[in-house]
Amino acid sequence: MKKQIKTLLVVLIVIISGCRKDNDTAEPISLGYTYFPVEQGNAIYYQVDSIGWLGYTYDPITNSIQIDTVSYQIKEVVDGFFTDNEGRETARIIRYKRSTLSEPWTQYKVFSSNLTATKAERYEDNIRYTKLIFPIVENAKWIGQYINVPLNDTLIEPWEYEYESVNEPEIAGDIAYDSVATVILKNEINLIEYRYYQEKYATGFGLIFKEYSDLEYLNTVSSFIKNGFIYKETRIAL
Repeated sequence: MKKQIKTLLVVLIVIISGCRKDNDTAEPISLGYTYFPVEQGNAIYYQVDSIGWLGYTYDPITNSIQIDTVSYQIKEVVDGFFTDNEGRETARIIRYKRSTLSEPWTQYKVFSSNLTATKAERYEDNIRYTKLIFPIVENAKWIGQYINVPLNDTLIEPWEYEYESVNEPEIAGDIAYDSVATVILKNEINLIEYRYYQEKYATGFGLIFKEYSDLEYLNTVSSFIKNGFIYKETRIAL
């Protein structure tokens, strides 16, 4: 009996040692930082297509409205790094624009971005956005905008972002990606408004697609668009 117990103990020790070894060599859980790469000199290109319904041109007699369509390309480059007022390393992002392939790139806007242990931020047009939070987990929610406005200003409401899906293979434009996270920025649909904003990020590339749809219908019984826009950015390979 003692011999059997001794043998059993030896077997248990071997099993436990093996488990510890497996745990020690296991890879850490991915937090998702590769969804937001920030490297100096890194460049990414987008095709931009937008359509706008100009509400001020609406003619109730002819029930018509002027529609404006625009297409162009964007090149976004990580130009360098600086230290922000919070002491953080911050990337300087330059956006270039051109309307046709034959045109030279012209500087369009300058943004900045921060990648921390818990979030990825972009500072665009005087607004700080929390684009992603880490770890990237489906259905996780967070406040996506920091807007420096008076507390009694009820016209501006921070939006609650949410991961709709994560780590999914997807095709954006004509490019296939192995792992994509989809963020819903705004989803507000009723009888007279359609406000749907989404962004998609791919590991190793960052933002690969965004679509902002913000439309106002004429009335509750008509699908006629009186005012608004649809804006799309799609990553392209150049």
